[in-house]
Parts: sequence; structure tokens; C-alpha cells
Amino acid sequence: KHLLKDPEQRFAVSQVLQLLELIEEYSKAEDLGLLTGRIGYLDGLNLQLYMSTVCGTFREYLNLIPSILRITGDIGEVVMNADKSFLKLQWQPLWQPSEQQRFLSDLVLTMSAASVNSLCLLPIPVKQAHFTYPEPEDLTLLRATFGDKLYFNQPVSCLYFARESLNYPLTRLSD
Repeated sequence: KHLLKDPEQRFAVSQVLQLLELIEEYSKAEDLGLLTGRIGYLDGLNLQLYMSTVCGTFREYLNLIPSILRITGDIGEVVMNADKSFLKLQWQPLWQPSEQQRFLSDLVLTMSAASVNSLCLLPIPVKQAHFTYPEPEDLTLLRATFGDKLYFNQPVSCLYFARESLNYPLTRLSD
């Protein structure tokens, strides 16, 4: 417990996965990743505010900060690709999926969805969401976070956004 109090402390992936197993075991909360993703989004707002001073459009934002896509260190990364009519934001864990798959994918995808939707003057909602895990009994918070087009037992966890959002202007800070 004492190591978790130090924000500069670094942990091996195996330790993080072990911690996630304990969290899941003791919390019994399926939606814990969705809730912690909301907290992670708020923690990242300072970067978004800064980026709005150097970027004009969502496209510029994505081109300028490819390193932000590696927000989870050695656990995995987020990759954004253009599809025919969509932008596809994909969570790629760097380990074999296990029981922690839902927690981490929900955490990262929730942070990503909230960030993308708040960057621009126009909203950029999730058009559809794919998850590698089985469909949970209660979809209430998943629907509130990602919309109604939810697909489970998919090969990858990813979010789809409208491609035309690339040209949306970013919000600006007041001077």
C-alpha cells in the first residue's frame, strides 16, 4: 500500500496485473474501469488545454501528439487509424488478454472517448464500440459512456468516430 502513495513510483507490468486481479476480486464492480476512466480523463485535461493552444483541428491534434497514444506505459497503447468512413481508436494491450482485459480496456476507452468528445467545438460521439470481453448483464454505464451500438466478443477493443470529425476545429481557451 505504501508504494501506491508515491506518484513517481513505477511498477512492473506483472505487478500492475496482479493489483488489477485484487481490485477485481475485492470490488466485485464490473464497471470499475468505466468509472476510473472518467477520473483518468479529468487528470488529462491539462494536456488537452495545452494542445488547444497549438492545434487548430482534430487532425492537427492527432498528427502533433502521437506520443499521447502511449499513455499506459508498458501495459498497452492506443492506436488511431482512418477507416473508410470512420476513425478507429483501438486499444492494444501488450500482454495476453486475461481477467483484467475488461478493466483496462474500459479504463483506456473511457478516457479516450471523453477526451475525443471534448476536444472540438462540435461533439465527436462514439458511433460504435467493440469489446473483446463477453457481454455483461448490465449495460447501463457502457451505453451511457459509448452509446447503443456495442459489440462484444470482438477480436479487438476499439471505438469508432465519424471521419469528418478530423476537420472539426478544437475548442480554445479564453484569453
